[in-house]
Amino acid sequence: LQQLMMLPLSFPQGLGKASLSTLVIDAGSSAGLKSTELSSYLQSLQTVAMLIAAPMWTKIFTACVGRGCARRFHAAVCAAVVMQLAAVALSTTQTQRKGRPSTKIEAIRSEGS
Repeated sequence: LQQLMMLPLSFPQGLGKASLSTLVIDAGSSAGLKSTELSSYLQSLQTVAMLIAAPMWTKIFTACVGRGCARRFHAAVCAAVVMQLAAVALSTTQTQRKGRPSTKIEAIRSEGS
């Protein structure tokens, strides 16, 4: 049941991945990076994040199972996703209030026009 309840929360994370990748590659090329070089940097960053995240989530899962409440693991994952979405929403609304572009990519695009 918890896995089904988390499905709508995971949907927004995957939205626009292709367009985001295109924007990142465009921003990288305007900053002077080759697309292959940028891709290798991003792949390295993703690998480091996975190396850090896997033991962290394993520790959380082990703690939940050890206490006899494995369902709390799903609640922890859900809470992490909600915090990510809230952080993005907060940063976007705060920068829009100040009249600045909400991302570096938007700033690069506004400089180009």
